[in-house]
Amino acid sequence: MKKVWSLITRIYYQFSVFRFGNIFGLLSRKSPKSHPIISISEVNGHKLFTICPTLKVQVFKNEIDNGYHKFSNAWWYNINCPYSFNYLDIDSLYPEIYFQNDDTGHPNQLISQSLYEYMQKVYQDITGKKFKSILELGTGGGEITVQFVKDNLDVFAVEGSESGINKLYSLGVSPEKVLKCDLRLMKSLDREFDLVMCTEVIEHIEPFFAAKVVEQCTKHSRYVWFSGADRNRIPHWHHINEIGIEAWDNLFAFYGFNSFV
Repeated sequence: MKKVWSLITRIYYQFSVFRFGNIFGLLSRKSPKSHPIISISEVNGHKLFTICPTLKVQVFKNEIDNGYHKFSNAWWYNINCPYSFNYLDIDSLYPEIYFQNDDTGHPNQLISQSLYEYMQKVYQDITGKKFKSILELGTGGGEITVQFVKDNLDVFAVEGSESGINKLYSLGVSPEKVLKCDLRLMKSLDREFDLVMCTEVIEHIEPFFAAKVVEQCTKHSRYVWFSGADRNRIPHWHHINEIGIEAWDNLFAFYGFNSFV
């Protein structure tokens, strides 16, 4: 039986795609959908497709969370899922109501304070001193950020969504302590902190960007406070990348952070 090879070739450049199609003929199998097309033009006989860099997803409608779905927790890899292999627009995923909704799992003030005290205890047990500077990658509702500010730490908070930034400001976090930046595009800050915190954030980021975020953690401190959601929960569009903690253990070890408590 003759083996049929399917090779899709593209030449990429900024904001646009030359698509050369399937060299050996189109096959009828399912494949992920590209982001919406912005425009189609022609360059020297070649069709030039320009697609959106991200896909907007309306999770909340009439202030109701419609993000739970029938696909598995590994939905991003599921060809039958309409958002598989798509890179999602974070402002549409996390509008203002997300940071006001008590059902989104953000900790209250009491829990945030207890977590901060526990973090200091563990850090002191390991290093013999408390941490005085911290880089927070992904701030959620800002509840934990506020605890750092209250204790006069040298805190730098990175948040990608516009609503998340506004929530930080509303809680009294000063703009000079905040960087609005999509973690998928973040560059090195060229400084080190006593501790980097990235907790319950990584599951919100597409799998192909996971290593980039972990690398940013390891670039900015010798110590990282990290957690991520596993798949023991109902699937939701907010959780793009749910995997067990062992996967993160291995990725951190790859970057040289192979000791943990």
